[in-house]
Amino acid sequence: MNIGDVLTYSKDDTTTATVVADKKVDFEGEIVSLSKAALTLLHREGYKWKQANGWAYWMKDGETLGERVDRFSKND
Repeated sequence: MNIGDVLTYSKDDTTTATVVADKKVDFEGEIVSLSKAALTLLHREGYKWKQANGWAYWMKDGETLGERVDRFSKND
């Protein structure tokens, strides 16, 4: 990911976050980790989880960040 990339939430593509640093995004005006941003949204949906894997819930170019990492690591 590059600074300035816009990520979309996997459950609602109208919800976005902008990459501002390594593993940090601007989400709703606050600089947070991908996981904290995902957990905030999951809590709004009624989940009571204490943690979430942000790589599983944020997307770029139609695939989750976790899927992208897997795909790029297989090409090495």
